[in-house]
Amino acid sequence: MTETKVYQALSALGIDIYPISAPRDAPYPFATYFIVSERKKQDIGAGIYAQVQRYQLDIWAKSYAHVKELKEQAIGRLVELDATQISVQDLFEKEIEVYRELIQFYIKE
Repeated sequence: MTETKVYQALSALGIDIYPISAPRDAPYPFATYFIVSERKKQDIGAGIYAQVQRYQLDIWAKSYAHVKELKEQAIGRLVELDATQISVQDLFEKEIEVYRELIQFYIKE
């Protein structure tokens, strides 16, 4: 299962990883991920022969330097999974004063 592989790869970052959302009291840094969309390719005779999932990974940290370091590590792990179309956006959540790296990518199963 692709989601399990993604979770296992991200667990190597040494921070807590949560599907969809983190608990309110989760200590920083942490990451959340979810499947944005899933596309299945199929053939009438062969059934489903390929599946592509688009993920969003958010890394949350109290310092800009730390979130950038974790982003680089995460991208390295995603490349090892053959993730494609990796895009990154830097964000700062003013209300909670936390830096966030939003990473979107595709995985083909």
